[in-house]
Amino acid sequence: MNPPLPVSPRARWSAGRTRTRAVAAATAVALLATTACNGGEGDDAQEAPQTGGTLYVDVLALPNYLDPQLVQTGVEANISNLLGRTLTGYRSAPGAAGSELVPDLATDTGRPSENNTVWEFTLREGVRWEDGEPVTCQHVKYGVERRFSELSDRQTGAVYPLTYLRDNEPAGDDEPEGRVYRGPWVDNNNDGAGLESIECVDQRVIRFHLVQPRSDFNYTVSLPVFGAVPPGADDDRDGYNEQPLSNGPYQIASHEPGEQLVLERNPHWDAATDPQRGAYPDQLVIEALGDAAVATNDLVNDAGGDRSRVMLDMDVAPTFLQQVMTDPVLATRVATGPRGAVRYLAVNTALVADERCRQALSYAMNKRKLRSVFGGSLLGDLATTMIPPNLLAHQEFDHYDTIGQPDGQPDRAAELREQAAADGADCPDEITFAFPDNAELRRMANVVVESYQRIGVQVALEPIDLQEYFVQVLGERRGEFHLTWIVWTPDWPNGSSVIPPLFDGREPTYNLSQLNDDQIHDLIDEAFAEPDPERQYRLWGELDSLVLETGAAIPLMYSDALRMYGSNVRGVFIHPMAGMPDLASIGLADPALSEASDG
Repeated sequence: MNPPLPVSPRARWSAGRTRTRAVAAATAVALLATTACNGGEGDDAQEAPQTGGTLYVDVLALPNYLDPQLVQTGVEANISNLLGRTLTGYRSAPGAAGSELVPDLATDTGRPSENNTVWEFTLREGVRWEDGEPVTCQHVKYGVERRFSELSDRQTGAVYPLTYLRDNEPAGDDEPEGRVYRGPWVDNNNDGAGLESIECVDQRVIRFHLVQPRSDFNYTVSLPVFGAVPPGADDDRDGYNEQPLSNGPYQIASHEPGEQLVLERNPHWDAATDPQRGAYPDQLVIEALGDAAVATNDLVNDAGGDRSRVMLDMDVAPTFLQQVMTDPVLATRVATGPRGAVRYLAVNTALVADERCRQALSYAMNKRKLRSVFGGSLLGDLATTMIPPNLLAHQEFDHYDTIGQPDGQPDRAAELREQAAADGADCPDEITFAFPDNAELRRMANVVVESYQRIGVQVALEPIDLQEYFVQVLGERRGEFHLTWIVWTPDWPNGSSVIPPLFDGREPTYNLSQLNDDQIHDLIDEAFAEPDPERQYRLWGELDSLVLETGAAIPLMYSDALRMYGSNVRGVFIHPMAGMPDLASIGLADPALSEASDG
């Protein structure tokens, strides 16, 4: 097993709709008194979850993607972890223990050879699909091959298979444009051979051949994009996204996209093969909400089924923070911890071409006021870097004096714009800003408007439906906006899961800054090739500094999580690799209480 590392999670953003629920003030007072009797306090909070019952889960939005090769957000990954197993994973535990890489579908965390360019894994025996069939090497190989197919056109899902695995050799002497291998649905899947850099040594042993040495490849295969799919199960590709086959503890019972997702037990899951997933509830009901204030109000009141409810990807609403965190009973029902996430604005370098114009946007931002929208310092420190402080690759720097002048420096910003104009550069006076549409983020967007009005820049707000946000900004509207709101959490504990996916212009990534810089590309390659971990960390930190000098991104705040749950819920903690509660660890104190739901 790999030792724990100071890490940060996989996740980006998720979204949803609003559910309204009227609750009388008098009832709220009475139910708060009930909460004090029903658990939230010290000893009760430490009770182990019991098996059974229904856990209700509030999310900002239901997943757009359940197909493992398309999963991209933290909520999607958290749910995917209940449906499908990956070669490796992380211990389901709070704090440093949760950063330990452990075997999952595989028997160990991988066996590297040939200078970390070849990695081999052996699959566990006894892992079965929901139809009872065993999971084999061919299923893992086919799953990864799918990422090379037309699924890539959807501009979603992790791109690591495309960039890490060796392509097939061309048939002739001339190098073809683009990739040779085009996925399993073209040319009879390379006449049955598939992607040749993935070998099935036998039914249980899989071997990967990489383009470059990757000392942390065993962390990479913990992602759903490396998950298994049986050939033929996905003949209906859109249907498979709504209801993928399960080899984890749960399978999909019903799915109303955008509304509700219900999971039930997979009868062929064997707990003896899966020490990391508690899988306590008999059923999980995951509901789109979209409004942290409504969710917090429900949990403060703690009535009926809300006693068995947990907030997954939204924090205690700012309007409730003082009440919740100062109440000795309510505060015991809040899981707190670092998310390892950075909230930032991607600055489109194609639309804001001059570096000084981009730097002016960084100087003008009032980060202190923006953070207050989310609840102030309790929700995280002001950010000066893209690599968060809990990664070893993090380096301390503050190019725009955020800590010294958190309200921004509009005079310095105006000076840079004047210098650029004097040299004939065109700093835009009108810019567009895309963000997910909910009440909290609209308030955040207003701070952006106010910040840039101080330097004569008008901001046209482009709120996008929460459910469609990443589909739009990574897909059909990619590159359209001057500024794009993102919350990024690394996929594994290294700068290699921050800098390349966000700022490498050579591959289809989350590079919403549209940065395409040869110097940065060369340094990325150098960092990947560096075998010494300490030197590699230093290189990623230097790249972080270089990227922010270009003004391609504006880090705003490092995010902490404050997730509330009902008095009947147990096992809630902020997992360091998920940046949110781990659904695999959560259960109920009294499963029978969960049946008294008010919906």
